[in-house]
Amino acid sequence: MSVYVQITQETGDSPQKVESRSLMAEMCCDVLAPIANYVLLDLVSYVPLAALRKYSRWSEPGLCLFLRLLQSSPQAVWARPTWARCLTVSLVIGPRPASTLEVERVRMELDGSAMTVSWLSTMSLPTQTVCSVPESPNRTLRGVIGRGLASAFGWGAEVAPMPQPLSEVPIRKMPTGREYVLVRDIPVHPRAHFLRRYGIPFDSPAASATDWRTFIGSNALIRHKQ
Repeated sequence: MSVYVQITQETGDSPQKVESRSLMAEMCCDVLAPIANYVLLDLVSYVPLAALRKYSRWSEPGLCLFLRLLQSSPQAVWARPTWARCLTVSLVIGPRPASTLEVERVRMELDGSAMTVSWLSTMSLPTQTVCSVPESPNRTLRGVIGRGLASAFGWGAEVAPMPQPLSEVPIRKMPTGREYVLVRDIPVHPRAHFLRRYGIPFDSPAASATDWRTFIGSNALIRHKQ
């Protein structure tokens, strides 16, 4: 199953005169392990648009990873001006680009220097924020998308610190030798995925260390704590 990002720009003075342009790219990782290197690959030219090293997989919403890739990219495509009245950035998954399922979306509606940002995700409650953006013709794809995603995720003007590797969640031991993890030690976003996947009640204080190791995809050395 592959992960893609689709960016759609809508221009036009009225809903009856909307024109759309799309860009689609694949987010590829080099290993299926807790820490991986990512590349954002243009599906038309097959040119890498961005790269990010040593990222902690499953630790954030997928569009947070895309925002980090966007901010690290030197490619000129992101510096292009945009006159869109609405931009949508979607995270979709599927066996190929033509057959995908949307799992996350941020929609940015522009009105003068104000932008209304709506975030929808299959794993979180919907949110809506309002932020400011430069007036046209000083808007670029990087500026509008970066500002919108940062607003949706509550990052503010600064780049958020890289997330804690999930392999650093402490593995604890009972006197009997049974291993477990405290649910409160798991970062919020992967916590929701983990609990749903293994049918663990959201108010449960602890979970099996075996389930946690399986979830993060590695039986490598994980920090232990008595």
